[in-house]
Amino acid sequence: MTRSWKQGAALAIGATVVGALIALLFFAAAVEASFQERVSWSPTRLLARTSVKAGEPTEWITIAEEPDREGRLRKWVELRELPEFLVDTVMLIEDRRFFDHHGIDLRRVVGAALANLRAGRVVQGGSTITQQLARSVHLPPDRTFSRKFAEALGALVLEWRHEKEVLLEAYLNEIYLAQDGLTAIHGVALASLHTFRKPVEKLTLSETALLAGLIRAPSVYSPLRNPEAARRRRDQVLKILLDAGRVSETSFRQAAAEPIEIRRPGALRGPAPHLLTRVRNELVQELGMDVVARGGLSVATTLDVALQRAALRAVRNGLSQLEASYPELRSGEAPLEAALVVLDPRSGEVRAFVGSRDYRRSQFDHVASARRQPGSAFKPVVALAALARRGDEPPAFTLASLLEDEPLRIELDGRAWEPLNHDGRFRGRVTLREAIEQSLNVPVARMGLELGLERIIEAARRLGIESRMEPWPSLPLGAFELTLLELTRAYAVLAAGGVRAPLHSVLAVRDAEGAEIPIPREDPERVFAAAETYLVTSALQGAVDRGSGAPLRALGFLGAVAGKTGTTDGYRDAWFVTYTPELAVGVWVGFDDGRSLGRAASELALPIAARFLRTAVGTRKGVRFRPPNGIVKAAVELQKEDYCVRTSELFLVGSAPREHCADAESSDLP
Repeated sequence: MTRSWKQGAALAIGATVVGALIALLFFAAAVEASFQERVSWSPTRLLARTSVKAGEPTEWITIAEEPDREGRLRKWVELRELPEFLVDTVMLIEDRRFFDHHGIDLRRVVGAALANLRAGRVVQGGSTITQQLARSVHLPPDRTFSRKFAEALGALVLEWRHEKEVLLEAYLNEIYLAQDGLTAIHGVALASLHTFRKPVEKLTLSETALLAGLIRAPSVYSPLRNPEAARRRRDQVLKILLDAGRVSETSFRQAAAEPIEIRRPGALRGPAPHLLTRVRNELVQELGMDVVARGGLSVATTLDVALQRAALRAVRNGLSQLEASYPELRSGEAPLEAALVVLDPRSGEVRAFVGSRDYRRSQFDHVASARRQPGSAFKPVVALAALARRGDEPPAFTLASLLEDEPLRIELDGRAWEPLNHDGRFRGRVTLREAIEQSLNVPVARMGLELGLERIIEAARRLGIESRMEPWPSLPLGAFELTLLELTRAYAVLAAGGVRAPLHSVLAVRDAEGAEIPIPREDPERVFAAAETYLVTSALQGAVDRGSGAPLRALGFLGAVAGKTGTTDGYRDAWFVTYTPELAVGVWVGFDDGRSLGRAASELALPIAARFLRTAVGTRKGVRFRPPNGIVKAAVELQKEDYCVRTSELFLVGSAPREHCADAESSDLP
């Protein structure tokens, strides 16, 4: 019995030892695999063109680099390229016996263990550089005794597998040092660019001490969040350098006297941070998360750097000017916001994308994520639904069709809906052109009800508007929510003569070896006849020349352009969407909490668009709109109240009216 028990115990012990060895081998393999994955990972580079104008050379530049799936980003620099003084400083404060141990420094471990036992919890770390590296590449950040044990084992594995210089290089490139929004900044090279806006080799003694001091607790000693704590930590590191004889007393005093500058962190997300989020989502959708997460891609985006910079200046300077002109728009807690997007109507490319006033203050994307009521900016969609043919049927309306601008009252769920024009006046009978140019609510609402609300929704869907729309009487006046990107895309279809191009922000992708990765993409689709959309364009040109968009001319843009303002009830949202034959531009201005702006879109959104167009297109330059086949200009006589007007108007071939009236007066040509 005794012998049997001893045999069983021996087998159990043997099995335990074998199991432990197997577990240790698996752990070692996992640590090594994680290490190799991290040191071989490279970020995906996002590229943009400096110019896409005809006749100008195109240069591709890197505008940003994408973090990995865990939100980590780094800039790998070889050990021999890093400043020797920085490397020595890091080793001095983090692991001065780095080259003398094999992954674990027993003296540090004993000292830290005594301190932790006295406190009853983990209050001091005895981790070497190799242990910190093992934690960074393979282990969770929690401070527990079990994690510390695994960290020590991981350090032994790394020391067994790699030379000291390899581990030190990996550590200096992998250590977490700062945060940029949702992106974690790893490595001294990238942290230097982020924190000091300079390459690591140009750091001063004070900056070197501060950067090395961040390693202990990046969030605590961040000069942006806590400059006083950063100063104290920097001075501690400087004192360590002084005591070790690495700096002179004079250098120490000079460095300690330098102020901690609270600088705006270096831009790691490039000139279009909101667009980069869209690029990443597009890549994941088209290529899959596994391909994107591996990194190492080169992605050519549709961004035009010159247009993006013009858009950024237009938004920032435009808002500053608005707040200076209208002090009631200034607000500290919820500042005035704006968004601007630029599309290429023919290709569907996103050329510029400003999602908010300041990405560092608000990462919310007001171009593609904010849903607000478009107001009168939706009227061109209603006009297109009215002017377009259905099959072989003649259009329901023409630009010369007369609409009643008289009081309208509709009972809806026991409540009366009574739309008003922006000035509260009624004008009797007006043409469809006049209703669009002057942005008259009542005649457009009447036309929408006569046309059929479902027909308006159908037209909106064909233009690419996907947001929810209900057939309510207020629909023609934009009483529903959509995004600026959707509305600008709809106008882009008008600019493209009825062709809806697939909206995209990625042109091409190459893998780490330089091979191009095919991107599936739909072909452009004709959704309206060119002649039908040209009628709307003509009316929107009139809106800029004679109507609600006329301030665009007063602000100096004299080129060919069509556009429409939109101001919602209570002045909560201000829109201006406009286009040339080459660009479609959408601007929104408002408060995130929905407060009233107190002013119309012509005073708020339109000036920002004017700033952009003057820079991007010039004051008079640009291609002119040309009438397509299927358009005729015809003389017509219109019976208005008790008098008759003779004028000329544009029509689809075969749709011009033949009615006449007596005593016609002449009118300006459209």
